Amino acid sequence: MVTKGTSRGKLIDAARAEMLAKGYGATSVDEVCARAGVSKGNFYHFFSSKENLGLAVLDAYHGENLEIIRQPPARGREPRRQALSLVDHLIDSAGKLWGGGCLLGSFALELAETNPAIGNAVSERFRAVAATLADGFAPLVKAGSRGQAADLAEQFIVTVEGALVLARAHHDWSYVDRALARFRKSLNVPAGDSP
Repeated sequence: MVTKGTSRGKLIDAARAEMLAKGYGATSVDEVCARAGVSKGNFYHFFSSKENLGLAVLDAYHGENLEIIRQPPARGREPRRQALSLVDHLIDSAGKLWGGGCLLGSFALELAETNPAIGNAVSERFRAVAATLADGFAPLVKAGSRGQAADLAEQFIVTVEGALVLARAHHDWSYVDRALARFRKSLNVPAGDSP
């Protein structure tokens, strides 16, 4: 876990901002150090390489986002309503989760084929997000349909990642809002079943 305010934490935060804004390849160690206000010597005290920093950034990003995703819906609701509350929570938290883009998606596009360590880390984290979502979405599908919940989780990820690409291409966050609203609508939840 990153301790905010420490030199290591400042480096991770600075690298995250730089890498989300312009990508891993276009981000230099010098830029990260300058943004963090940390010397290059101090950088190498914490990270043996830029790749090592990239993995630390990925870990911090993933941990923070999973924490948001796992925030429990209101207690005492029947399971289907809890699952719908999760969907609504994800929609309400979209800016916090993906407002600057998605580091997993960015790293996947840029590094999955060229950097095995980061590519594997991205794949593992996408699987963890999908498993967490599938657990939360399970009550929205037929009892015992674990495969359908996994499909629904995968569709949610595809919806978010595709919407983020369009939002970035068009400089328009409304692509994300509309995509998430369509995902919610695609669940075909009767009006009386809303949380």
